[in-house]
Amino acid sequence: MAASTPYQIDLAHYFATQSAEQHSRAALLTEIDAFEKAPKPHVMTPALEQWLGRYDALSRSLNRHIIYVKLQHERDQTDHDAATAQTVLDSAAEAFESSIQDTLASLDQKALSNLLAQHTPLDRYRFFIQSGLAEAQHRHTTGTARKLAVDPALASLGAAYNAIRRQGFTPAPGQAAPTDARARYLAAYQPYIANETALAGVLVPIVNLQDGMARTNGYSGAPEAVYRHAQLSPEQVDGVLAKIRATSAYRHYVSTLVTAVAQKDHVPENSIKPWDLDRVDRFDPPKMSFPDGLAAILTAESTMGEAYADQFKQLFDPAAGRVDWCHSEKCDDAGFSVGAAGSTSGLFYGDYDGSTGSVCSVAHEAAHAVHRNLMSEHQPFSGYNEGPHFVFESYAIFNELLLLDHLYQTAQTQEAKAYYLRLFLYDAVFQIYGSAKETDLEQSIYAGVRAGRIRTAADLGALTLDVVKQYEPKVRQLPEDRTMWSRKRLYYVDPLYSVNYLFAGLLALNYFDQYQHDPQGFSRRYMALLQEGFDDTPRVLLKRHIDIDLNDTAGLVDGAAQLIEQRTAALAKLYSTCGDGACSTP
Repeated sequence: MAASTPYQIDLAHYFATQSAEQHSRAALLTEIDAFEKAPKPHVMTPALEQWLGRYDALSRSLNRHIIYVKLQHERDQTDHDAATAQTVLDSAAEAFESSIQDTLASLDQKALSNLLAQHTPLDRYRFFIQSGLAEAQHRHTTGTARKLAVDPALASLGAAYNAIRRQGFTPAPGQAAPTDARARYLAAYQPYIANETALAGVLVPIVNLQDGMARTNGYSGAPEAVYRHAQLSPEQVDGVLAKIRATSAYRHYVSTLVTAVAQKDHVPENSIKPWDLDRVDRFDPPKMSFPDGLAAILTAESTMGEAYADQFKQLFDPAAGRVDWCHSEKCDDAGFSVGAAGSTSGLFYGDYDGSTGSVCSVAHEAAHAVHRNLMSEHQPFSGYNEGPHFVFESYAIFNELLLLDHLYQTAQTQEAKAYYLRLFLYDAVFQIYGSAKETDLEQSIYAGVRAGRIRTAADLGALTLDVVKQYEPKVRQLPEDRTMWSRKRLYYVDPLYSVNYLFAGLLALNYFDQYQHDPQGFSRRYMALLQEGFDDTPRVLLKRHIDIDLNDTAGLVDGAAQLIEQRTAALAKLYSTCGDGACSTP
């Protein structure tokens, strides 16, 4: 890539200079400290409304500082001052939210309930207050224990996990890469097999700590605590998992790949192994430059109508200073979005290689940036600019599907159409079946550790194989699958997060189904959903705007599975036109 780029987020969107940010930061932290120590508001509309307004103003300022120092550090991973500032600000934000929740919990609850039952200027804050009270109820009794004991222990375990990966996963100097497909495929498992005892020695304590804190807070265990925090229920999760296990869409997709590879190679289908499946592709897409990748994304969004596409056009305009294509040696190789109420949203990408996967990742993060901008413009209260991660992720995954569908629909050859359709299906089945498998396994690990059945790497491996065979078609099953528990980084660094991808994928595929049948009507409803932010539960918002019932787990899964089945049938038809050489025109 070029040594310089016109794509760089203009930090002046947030502060005129670095010294101005530093000066403002010190003053802000002093203001927040004074606000937290000030007398609590009375439960009367003017006083409480003023207090909430002051919280909103401080939150907006705090978020603007967080964005600024985050971008500084992501551009230069050696900038220790920015890293320290980021840690300080993140801690201040967490403590600030906890303080707000504790203050709400300290008020006269009967008077507060009566006030919220009336139509007053507090109506716009009702959901924020109710959510804050719910959080305080489960957090209050264990806050000190978490701060003094659990968090340091988790930090130590996290450091141990990182050390294992650094020391045990680095190839020896001069070590040659495997040459055949089977060896390459199985080589990926070897570091985990070699380090499984050490990795189990980290994971089991993490599970015990997370589960113990959740049970102390009144939950049945960490899975319920995480699900409830995400405004989901264990019943919803279990219902989705059971329904996914009963569907056949993933098996049909894999069977289609097996048949195509066997036809291409003139071998029996029962001889096909997992490492053979990638040979199905007859098309090697050209690399896209970063500007060309943005142009492809923008074209894909145009099918959703002018209002939606215009958001991406504004974001991608180099003159707007809202996209950071960072590719110096000091950059973090990450992709993420920034933005909050009252702050300009932006997109950072630090590992762009021109592949279709990279373009998809940019489309994913761009959707987050657009969503943040729409909330900032239409939902100005900072407390409603954050919500359950599975809803956030659903918007980004839907954007990936829009891009892949555009590439499929506009491909000029049958080989290219088959390639992009397979990528669409790979994304879809990974989001649903892959995330279901990961969610099921992780909550099963927590249940097993809690019951005393899971203590060692061997215990984890046996459980993993039992779960894997419920989701993976037989052709995809291998003895090495027992290492899956050790290969999921999120299990260690962000426990039980996989459930967010599961529900996000289900929602994204249901969005796409509605979009296929009514592009203009869906676009209008979808924009309204994005603009509203999170001023109510996901169940209410999704039902209100796009008629999706989160409690209808069977309907969610059926909608996603049917789309996968339809697209798999189209892929099989494309493959049927292909012989040993190029695909023929059907």
